[in-house]
Amino acid sequence: MAGTTEAEPVALVTGGSSGIGRATALALLDAGYRVLICARGQEGLDAVVREVGDDRLAAHACDAGDPAQARAVVEATVARFGRLDAVICAHGVIGSFQPIEELDAAGWDDVLRTNLMGQINITTAAIGALRATRGSVVLIASVNAHQAEPVMAPYGVSKVYGVNGHRPDFTMTRMRPNVVWSPTSGAPPPNEPSSATRSIAVSGCFVAIGHAPGGPRAVDYDAA
Repeated sequence: MAGTTEAEPVALVTGGSSGIGRATALALLDAGYRVLICARGQEGLDAVVREVGDDRLAAHACDAGDPAQARAVVEATVARFGRLDAVICAHGVIGSFQPIEELDAAGWDDVLRTNLMGQINITTAAIGALRATRGSVVLIASVNAHQAEPVMAPYGVSKVYGVNGHRPDFTMTRMRPNVVWSPTSGAPPPNEPSSATRSIAVSGCFVAIGHAPGGPRAVDYDAA
């Protein structure tokens, strides 16, 4: 493609149509990455692509909770850009706000399938391509993984996953940001603090994938 080279790094960002995912994708573009964003809704992805207007940004609709779709989006990234250097798993759903005794199986299933299995599916599908570039995975977890809310049990459980480690072939990092509002969360609360948290989370992603002295770092990172 015009203006790009095969040497430019490539990132796959899930949840890339809003929130931390969108902010990270735009920051990666500014840093010289080629980026493929994915989310369940094509319309939101297309809106970001139109807004940016840069052929270094591509989009692919994907339900990360489906292993086949997770494999397909990784394959689409490599097919489009020729390599994969970083995966940012920033997708997620909150689920219904209910006490645990009022939740049914469906209330658990959607959140765990999307948030927990979605990160596992994307990571598993990407490991082969990341080993080839000694790349990095960043898993966006949440403070709810260790500071649970009484009406958000499935969400808290779904954000526990993440094994940190700087291996010879790739790095995996888990981040636990505080509340970050996105359009999928409904109306923002009063004095909503998520802009600062989002910026800290994006900075943490850059540390994890190597945009910091000393290269990639495997850290369990709280972005409060």
